Amino acid sequence: MNTQNGTKIVRGIVGQNIYALRSDKGYSQLQLADTAGINRTYLSDIETGKGNATIDVLTKIANGLDVPITRLFRGAESVTPCYLTGDEGITSGAGSVSLNYSAEHGPARK
Repeated sequence: MNTQNGTKIVRGIVGQNIYALRSDKGYSQLQLADTAGINRTYLSDIETGKGNATIDVLTKIANGLDVPITRLFRGAESVTPCYLTGDEGITSGAGSVSLNYSAEHGPARK
């Protein structure tokens, strides 16, 4: 799995969780968007996995739903992380990761 696919999967999981929590509480998209201080169409994009929400926006949504932000990520724990390892390309796995820094290439995970 590459990083882009992993990100799409996590966005989809987060969006499904937001939709389910919103529906369970009986909120419309407009009600939650107003409470969270974001645009309704942006919320719709987040729920469908199309929108790329920042941590700040996810915090506002979680507060609007009265849940901890970690609840929005439930189910994403099983997504295998992918790491950039400099010139070696992308590797994936759940093993230990160390971060090395090169002045020429910047941070690289190994």
